[in-house]
Amino acid sequence: MSPSEEQITAEIVGLHEDFEAWFHGTSASLDSVAAVLGEGFWFVGPAGMPVDRAGVLAFLQGGKGGSDVAIRIENVRVLWRRQDLAGVSYEEWQTTGDAVTGRVSSAVLEADEVAPRGLRWLSVHETWLPGQAPPDD
Repeated sequence: MSPSEEQITAEIVGLHEDFEAWFHGTSASLDSVAAVLGEGFWFVGPAGMPVDRAGVLAFLQGGKGGSDVAIRIENVRVLWRRQDLAGVSYEEWQTTGDAVTGRVSSAVLEADEVAPRGLRWLSVHETWLPGQAPPDD
């Protein structure tokens, strides 16, 4: 069954709330994140570096409680839906101290009744929004 727009938005916002909690040190584990990343999950960051699921989880593991980042999701769009898959895009805005960055992300999500919010992430590709990259990127 094709995921609804409401379910997709809730998953995107929910995952980023999980990231925030982890980085703030208020989450005890990465289980909620690991539970929604597909076994073949693939991530390409805005600087163009591809990372597999294990690499993403290792990166996150090293960041526990190490940041006061605030993450805001805007402009969620469902680009396509096919059976149990959806292609989506959204803007992710991160604020750390006085620094604000913005990126647009494209993702493929799969309906999965075992996943906590009913969706599993298969891939994400991020690109800096014009003028929104950190100065050293």
